[in-house]
Amino acid sequence: MGEKNTVISHKRLRIAGFIILFAIWVGSAYWAYSQKEKTLRLHVTMSAWQSGFIQLFADAGQGFSENLSATRQFIGNGLSSDYSFSFKIHKDISALRLDPINTQGMIRISRIRVSWQGREYVFKGKDLEKWQTINEIVKKSYSETEG
Repeated sequence: MGEKNTVISHKRLRIAGFIILFAIWVGSAYWAYSQKEKTLRLHVTMSAWQSGFIQLFADAGQGFSENLSATRQFIGNGLSSDYSFSFKIHKDISALRLDPINTQGMIRISRIRVSWQGREYVFKGKDLEKWQTINEIVKKSYSETEG
C-alpha cells in the first residue's frame, strides 16, 4: 500500500511541477508580448492656405512632450494633401494631441485615421465637428473663471 501512495504522490508532484512550469511559461510569454514595441499610425487629410508644420504628440502616461512627437511640413496651396505619422511605442497611449498648424492661418481637416494595436479609427465630417479645439478649451476655461 505504501508503494502505491508513493507512486500517486510522485505523479501529483510531476503534475504540479508541470502546471507551475506552464504558468511560468504563460506569464513569461505575456510579459514579453506586453513589452513588445507597438506601432501607432496616424494619417491626416487636410488643406492649408499657408505653409507651415503639422505636429502630432502622443501621451504614454508622462504627458505630452517633444520626445514623443513627430512633425511634417506642408505647403499652403489650398489643395487637399495626406500627412502620415508613425511611432514605435513600448507603452499604451493615454491621449493624442494634433497641432495641425504652427502659425495663424486657415486649414481644413477632412479626415483623420488612427491605427493602434490592430484597431483602426476614422474621423471625418460630423465626427470632426465634435472634437474640441484648444481655442474652445481656452474660451471655456476663461469664461468659467470670469463668471
